[in-house]
Amino acid sequence: HTIYEKQLPARASSPTHQRQIIRTLLERTTVKDILALRPSPAPEPVNERTQLPVVIERFAASGQTCLPVVDGTDALVGVISFQTVQQALGNRGALANLVVARELAMPAVTVTSDQSLYSALTKMSQFDSKELIVVEPADGKSKVVAILTSGDINAIYDEQILNPPQQEPSTGIALGQAFKRWLPKGRLPTKEG
Repeated sequence: HTIYEKQLPARASSPTHQRQIIRTLLERTTVKDILALRPSPAPEPVNERTQLPVVIERFAASGQTCLPVVDGTDALVGVISFQTVQQALGNRGALANLVVARELAMPAVTVTSDQSLYSALTKMSQFDSKELIVVEPADGKSKVVAILTSGDINAIYDEQILNPPQQEPSTGIALGQAFKRWLPKGRLPTKEG
């Protein structure tokens, strides 16, 4: 027995170094990279004057858990969550038809497609949000181009890292391959822990 029997085989095996490697990878991966791996049509925002029954129909048709709200010039003014709609229905009952989207909208947490995945995850954590509105500047206002969800990020983690494709994709990035290059052998996270 030596005093070194608990020593790690390589410096890169230490949890501190692994966290730094993962952070670096998250900082180098952009929101655009993630959206390329999970392409979806741009969400269709609702106008701030849209009445609640129409907002409900839009939620049903889109399958989204939040909808961007825009003003008459298509500038982003906020976001409506499905949970907020449910509360409005419960609280207002028969008056629900008088409610318009602007009254339900909360400030939107946004990112641009060139921001890092690390920045996006930090905003999700900071604002306790499972969705971020991806915007691009257009004509002096923010144009909604996508909704990035924590579910999208988790699915990409599962697809690209835990169960990587057999062949490299022809477009986008292969996160699994990047993690394999950065992490020591046998140190990739697994579904079990």
